[in-house]
Amino acid sequence: MEKEEYQKELLIVTGILAACSIIYELLLSNTLAIITNNYVWWQSLTIGIYIGGLGLGSYIGDKKMDNYVSLFKAELALSFLGIASVAFVYLAHGSYRVVDYMNYISSDYYSSLYVQNNFYLKSMFFLVVEGFIFLVGYFSGHEIPLLIKVFSKRNENDGITNLILGISYFGTLLGTLLFVFFLYPKLDVLYTSLLIGSLNLAVCFYFLFKKWVQWTKKVVALLILNLVLLGCLLNQAEYIQQTYLKTIYLFHRLIDTSTMDIAQFYNEADEQKDVERRKSLYQYIDIFHLKGEDGNPDEMVVNLDTRFQFSFNTEASYHQSFAHLPIDLTSYMPKNVLVLGGGDGLLIRELLKHSDISSITQIELDQDMLEMSKNEKRFKNLNQGSLSNPRVKTIIGDAFIYLRNNKKKYDAVYIDFPYPNSYNLSRLYSIEFYTYVQRALKDEGFMILDAPMFPQQKMDYQKTARRAILTTVFTPRDKRHNSILLSTIYYSGFKKFTTFLVRKETFIVAKNNLRPFNYYFYKKEYFGKYSAIGEDEFIAIQDQEFPHELRREDVNSIFRPRLTRRIHY
Repeated sequence: MEKEEYQKELLIVTGILAACSIIYELLLSNTLAIITNNYVWWQSLTIGIYIGGLGLGSYIGDKKMDNYVSLFKAELALSFLGIASVAFVYLAHGSYRVVDYMNYISSDYYSSLYVQNNFYLKSMFFLVVEGFIFLVGYFSGHEIPLLIKVFSKRNENDGITNLILGISYFGTLLGTLLFVFFLYPKLDVLYTSLLIGSLNLAVCFYFLFKKWVQWTKKVVALLILNLVLLGCLLNQAEYIQQTYLKTIYLFHRLIDTSTMDIAQFYNEADEQKDVERRKSLYQYIDIFHLKGEDGNPDEMVVNLDTRFQFSFNTEASYHQSFAHLPIDLTSYMPKNVLVLGGGDGLLIRELLKHSDISSITQIELDQDMLEMSKNEKRFKNLNQGSLSNPRVKTIIGDAFIYLRNNKKKYDAVYIDFPYPNSYNLSRLYSIEFYTYVQRALKDEGFMILDAPMFPQQKMDYQKTARRAILTTVFTPRDKRHNSILLSTIYYSGFKKFTTFLVRKETFIVAKNNLRPFNYYFYKKEYFGKYSAIGEDEFIAIQDQEFPHELRREDVNSIFRPRLTRRIHY
């Protein structure tokens, strides 16, 4: 009976440790992917390095002789690293961004000195963070070989290895499901790290309770160290998160000289308003304030998964361009419009200014974003209650699936999606998706999307004078990126397209017909709906160039993703 109880208890411990291990892997890879805005690169590398650590840990763990003590030490180390993991990543990334910007304002962006310093900083950030992740994998790798040895001492069953591996795989499955359906959507990553680190610490106390490991002064000291770390981070979790968010969102406003030190910067950051962070099922929604510069009023900014979404002060020029310019460029007034995304209601606000538009169907994935935009006063005032307008019908769902099953024809399709920094988002820029869009349009209809295109000349902002100047820094990589997007649209069946830039935003308009675009539409009577855009910006559209090549091999497909994005830190 005692032997059976012993087996059951250790099997439960095995499942718990396996769940903790996979959650660390998912937690760290997702945290790095979100804060760097590059899911594919960081998730792939982080998972690979973590598994490399597992491999080395398994090899070393198999050579350990004092099984209980070695396993106890591994869990103590994992507890410490797990509790500190997300806070450590925040500290490393925030420090990197601050130091990098200090280097930036002390030299020219394209100077060899800045490029060299930036390379060193990126390398240091990568080595520090991935080295930390390797350590987590290394100590996790000790668990299975040591558990097998612990079981083998009291059990002569030849199938014990298979039993341990089976329970470990099952624990991994449970950990994955727990992360996907509860921890990630419901609990912030910082609190998740504290919770999972606490589980490893609980296993350590269990070993002591069962007297598999003896109480010593060293053991007590290490336990106290972990408990103090857990208590401090739990008590300061909100402050840590706020400090990090203020760092990445405000550093370009707070750092005005290269002589400012880190301590001075963080003192300045502490005085700023807190960032409002919300977690929906699909993304983080961050709302923060920026102090106005050069006599301009303060502004409120909304970011999704740390990526800029819109500013209350400047969104008008973006959404006016988005809504009205394709109508003027195509000389076609749509009546039935399909909007994909646009959960903030700002694009729909502009479309509703056209009385000829009789119906707008909106497909939005994030219900929390819709509820916030529809019901909160500050957002409702900004979008003028557009989401409650009787001409608007909102459907909660996936735009890709909706279009795949759609049989209806629309006069215009407006696509307002985040930029493609993951395979999941890349499918919304694929030939399969644009083929569905093309199929959903009438022959005279048009599609418009906000897309990350690179013009031959672009606006750069001087750091000292804070004014915009035209630059001609255009690389072969920029051209390839343009080629991928435009080749994908062209080969999906659209007969004509054009690209334009307003302020810092680029758009692509595509049609099902060969009628030429009208670049000479700007007239004085047009400026009512374009209140936030100057006449010179309309004139500039006809002269803008976006170098590209239309090639079948550049087409972005679900089955052959081609969209690339620079490695962000």
